Formats: sequence, structure tokens, C-alpha cells
Amino acid sequence: MPTALEAQRVSGDKNIFPDDVTKTEIQRSGKTQLIVPVKVCIDRAGNMASVRIMKSSGFPAYDQKLTREINKWRYRPFMVDGTPTPVCSVVQFVYRQK
Repeated sequence: MPTALEAQRVSGDKNIFPDDVTKTEIQRSGKTQLIVPVKVCIDRAGNMASVRIMKSSGFPAYDQKLTREINKWRYRPFMVDGTPTPVCSVVQFVYRQK
């Protein structure tokens, strides 16, 4: 997670794991790791303005869970010259299954 973005987050869990059914599907697929880049845009008030999966995990239920949970994140407004400013960044989620 980009450091500047993480430092501004005031709520929302950054550890988002697949549900048990999806974990089983991942295991059956033979994959041991998923990397999902997600573009997040934050408005002037620090609320999520948009969340977009840039490359699917290949497991729609996990992609949907990522989107749903990230939409709950809240941030302190990003200030540029004393003015709250909207900002976008890419957050990369890495899920490893043992």
C-alpha cells in the first residue's frame, strides 16, 4: 500500500481475505498467490469516490469483496497548499494461500 495513502487512512481494514468458499476455489485452481491492483480515488472530504479493480483476481467473489470493503475506507483529506484535494492511487492486494 502506498505509504502516503496508508498514513492518511483513518478507518477501514486493509487486510481483506477471500471468504471460505473462494479460498477453496483458489486452492482447487492450484494458485498459491493472487495479486490484485485496485485504483482508488478519494474525494476532498476523504471519502472513497471510486474503486476499480484494474486486473481481476480471477475469482469474482473476491473482487467483489475487495470493492465492497475498500468502499468503507475513510481518509483524512489530502491537503495541497492548505486546500483539501481529491487524489487517486493504485493499491495492490497480495493474497497468499498456504
